[in-house]
Amino acid sequence: MFNQQLLEACSNACAVSGFEGEMRQLVQREMAEVPGVEVQTEVSGNVVCRCGAEGPAVALVAHMDEIGFMVQGITADGFLLMVPLGGWWNHTLPSQRMVVLTRDGRRIPGQVGTKPPHLLPESQRKQVLPDDALFVDVGASCREEVQSLGIAPGCPVVPDVRVQRLAVPHRWMGKAFDNRAGVYCMLEAMRRLAAEPVGCRLMGIGTVQEEVGCRGARALREVPDLAIILEGPPADDTFGQSNVCRQGVLGSGVQVRLYDPTQITPPAPQHAELLPAATEKLPMYLPADAKHGAVIAVTEDLEDDLLEAMDGDDAMVAIALTSLADAEALADVQYMIQKPLCLVCDDGDVLEAALRVYQGRALYEGPVPEERLEKLREKYGVIY
Repeated sequence: MFNQQLLEACSNACAVSGFEGEMRQLVQREMAEVPGVEVQTEVSGNVVCRCGAEGPAVALVAHMDEIGFMVQGITADGFLLMVPLGGWWNHTLPSQRMVVLTRDGRRIPGQVGTKPPHLLPESQRKQVLPDDALFVDVGASCREEVQSLGIAPGCPVVPDVRVQRLAVPHRWMGKAFDNRAGVYCMLEAMRRLAAEPVGCRLMGIGTVQEEVGCRGARALREVPDLAIILEGPPADDTFGQSNVCRQGVLGSGVQVRLYDPTQITPPAPQHAELLPAATEKLPMYLPADAKHGAVIAVTEDLEDDLLEAMDGDDAMVAIALTSLADAEALADVQYMIQKPLCLVCDDGDVLEAALRVYQGRALYEGPVPEERLEKLREKYGVIY
């Protein structure tokens, strides 16, 4: 089941590259509660969680750090000069709220400022401002006042952003989803697999300083036989982007990268004769002639009916949806679904609402026109 509180805690944590302490403590705390998991913190700051005694070492790796800044200097009139930690597009920075983390644990709020636009030459108003044209204003009027707050060169500076749930169901906005979403997935996977006979030595690894060159990953004391990198990639379906070759699309499941600046992966074998379905937890291939059992209606007995279907011999489970309320009910019970799901529905809007909330890749059966289905396939990966 989705753990909203944990995702929010991961995103809200202040942990820029080199200062991952809050995230390290979160990972240690979450994994210490899981029976059978051993937690170790390496000299580099990486956190390595282990379970299972035999077999190859398989690692789920997610970096804990986020991009941010470090105080480079303090001007005589009390402004903070910064050096970036990781890659920033400086167009996004003016007027951003920041928090400075002091060495004695205080959080000092501030805001990114620049020279006022009407004082800039015309040629500079349309340019991206360089790092040395930006500063953080914490409200101080002199260097001594800044120092009295506990701020000194070397203090990390983090965007002052908290997770906020959006009006659209199952949507959030916040900071550092690259890569706190990956850390969340690593923690939940370790929690669910710790007691399972996985046939390997499973490792969940939170690494440091990825945003400044994968330094933590390079410093791991044990190199696993297989590493699965859990990362937050950029979206391909935001405003103004081309429809050609979209890969990272909201609602279409995970994106498996074959190319990255640090790794080129040979393509996986193709299974043209199989259907690539997925539940919330597991990807799987189905024979093209796979059948489902009796179609389950959304009633007060839905959970009991799903449990019975999970114990049955049918390759798929089918659920009939007749209203938007049925789609919402699917969101509440999808954690129970351990077989490929076939959605049986006559209404295109209801079908899209269900695909929007379902965290797997579903099949479809019904009379919705193929033109509409093709759009839903491109957006949500539905198989029809």
